[in-house]
Amino acid sequence: MRWKVWTVGASAGLLHLSMDFLLHAGDGRPQFWPFSNWVFHSPISYWDSTHHALWVAPISAVLCVACYAVLWRRGMPIWAKAFFAVLLMAELWVARQWLLFF
Repeated sequence: MRWKVWTVGASAGLLHLSMDFLLHAGDGRPQFWPFSNWVFHSPISYWDSTHHALWVAPISAVLCVACYAVLWRRGMPIWAKAFFAVLLMAELWVARQWLLFF
């Protein structure tokens, strides 16, 4: 069971790094630090509407809702469903804020 938790955590971290790499237009970070200071300048941003955020943010929101639906159907206890519902609401709220202010 411990290896499964570590695998899920590492997979989530790698997914986050890859999404950071692809969705940071103008505000990217050196992903290979300390080995290199090279920064990939993506043409797409998840928050900047001048870099297609009006398309990216809704797609991201739909994917989050779909993932929540998959988790819901997995037969989790009610406290886990509530926990993930709170996380989903936070994600949707942040996406809304990015689109309203940027």
